Amino acid sequence: MGILEEFKKYINKKIHSPPDIRIGKKGIHQKIIETADTLLKKRNGVIKIKILKNTATTKQEAQQIAKQLAQKLNADIIKTRGRTAIIARTKDYKPKTPPPTNTLPNKKPYKHKNK
Repeated sequence: MGILEEFKKYINKKIHSPPDIRIGKKGIHQKIIETADTLLKKRNGVIKIKILKNTATTKQEAQQIAKQLAQKLNADIIKTRGRTAIIARTKDYKPKTPPPTNTLPNKKPYKHKNK
């Protein structure tokens, strides 16, 4: 499995998890940006945000808020559904399995000792 496929699987798992950040009345402020940045680093480059109803009354307003946050974090919006968005930054993704190497270790073949 390649790194891209592994990243896609990780994003799909994140879609069904609870939100990492909830954006409330204050909207996007410095503390939200700092928290989202640290979470992107800790959570393998993918976070889920939820914009509460008192911040965005329509889905379009919620998408605008998610877009603003993604721009400030130098990230991309992967998916939006209603007032929830998945934001990803690929530079913070660390694959679980290291990339395969084509070289074999230099081992001497085992020789039986004859008596």
